[in-house]
Amino acid sequence: MKNWKIWTACIAIFVAGAASGILGTGMVIKHHFDSFGRGPEFREKLKGKIIGHLQDELNLPDSQMPPIIIEVEKTMDKMYEFRMQNGPKLKAILDDGISRVKVHLSPKKQTELDEMIKNHRHRKFSLFRLPPPPPPGP
Repeated sequence: MKNWKIWTACIAIFVAGAASGILGTGMVIKHHFDSFGRGPEFREKLKGKIIGHLQDELNLPDSQMPPIIIEVEKTMDKMYEFRMQNGPKLKAILDDGISRVKVHLSPKKQTELDEMIKNHRHRKFSLFRLPPPPPPGP
């Protein structure tokens, strides 16, 4: 055990590398997915990403872009309408399923389930809980 200083330094370097890798990955993931919030900012980011991708991949001239931008916006409007129509239905199905599960639980476990659902729905994004992916592109 004459080389204990070398072994200690190697272990310290390994731990520092692992910690920086874990923290760095978490920060990159959080930064990437936090940019996809919901609302007007999300819509503009998504529209810009779709239009930029179309322009880059298809090598479209600027003169061809205005009608394509209009069609992308119309498509996004339809997707939003679909989401607004079907979102409440999906929530109702989920709530019905939860209430049917509660029938089989004791009152204490029902309270724990309610607390678990509340915590799950209101948690911030982290390394191990990623947000849903953005809507699929065209």
